[in-house]
Amino acid sequence: MSAKDELASAQKLVTLRREAWRCLLDYPPFAGAIVEWLRVTDEELPEAEFVALEAAAVALRGRSRGKVRSDYDAAAVAVAEAMSRHRHESDLLRGLVESIEAIAASEEEAESSLCVRRPPKDSRVFEGYLRALRRSVSELSRARQRFVANNLRLVVSIAKRYRHPFLTHADLIQEGTLGLLRAVDGYDPTRGTRFSTYAAWWIKHGITRAVANTGLTIRVPANVLGLRSQLSRLETAFVAEHGRTPSDRELAQAAEAPVRTVRNARRSVLARGELPAEGANLPDETSVDVEALLDKPVVEREMLDLVDELPGIEGAVIRKRFALDGDPPMTLAEIGELHCLSRERIRQIEKKALVRMRGQMQEMI
Repeated sequence: MSAKDELASAQKLVTLRREAWRCLLDYPPFAGAIVEWLRVTDEELPEAEFVALEAAAVALRGRSRGKVRSDYDAAAVAVAEAMSRHRHESDLLRGLVESIEAIAASEEEAESSLCVRRPPKDSRVFEGYLRALRRSVSELSRARQRFVANNLRLVVSIAKRYRHPFLTHADLIQEGTLGLLRAVDGYDPTRGTRFSTYAAWWIKHGITRAVANTGLTIRVPANVLGLRSQLSRLETAFVAEHGRTPSDRELAQAAEAPVRTVRNARRSVLARGELPAEGANLPDETSVDVEALLDKPVVEREMLDLVDELPGIEGAVIRKRFALDGDPPMTLAEIGELHCLSRERIRQIEKKALVRMRGQMQEMI
């Protein structure tokens, strides 16, 4: 998406969120219960706007026109504006809509978490309110899905930078997409930052968190991994400045963290690619990898099947080159002499056969 289209789509999402909250609050009998539900569910809420809405809803009882209704509408708009920019807006809106849908259903089918009196049966006012709310929420959902779909290429491009032995490329894309969804819900176009810049952080966060959670045999908490990364950077800077490895106390002072926390983080489970600390237990290099031994016959059989499927003399060249027949491996010149071909021609056949086998193996995976 271009920067102009990106900004326009983000502004439309903000407008639709505001409209969805406005439709949610358009039924005054539910206003007090909605505010109470929000207070119980989340703490970071616009309390001043809530108080004004509750007061306007109480004043509106028994009246429907004039200044009282205008005051309620103004208070509802203020609450909708504040809630549309709340960081948990999407989850809160979804929970309230589900509760109202439960009220609309029969008592036997569902129970609502809102403490309200169910509207009279066949109430035209409530039915109109329900239709407007459903229409607004549906339009918001469609716009959100389109915005996410238009930015999926960003997830793919970022996921390509990561490799993991236990996570496929599709898994990394999936984790990045979860980060993209959080970015879509939290993006504020009025701050002057492009969405792609804002979303890239959340996408990387989702991918790196997944890698951290599955990269170790024993899972290390994310906050510990973050502290270890910070300590690694501080240790590198300390060594460059002083020419020696810092102590736990020196690192704790640089990181502004307790010495015990730093010591535990440095001695936690070693991540892949790190060298063990001095005095740590080293793995037994003479130990046998049982899983590799069990997989070896299967891999050999699959490789031989691939060789047998090679056309022409490609299979014979591979067998002789890599001693798959049990005889000693032969050089390119020896194979060329056997088949009355030049050494260069045998090299070309070998290369072509290996490329073909590699492609077949990727299809199998």
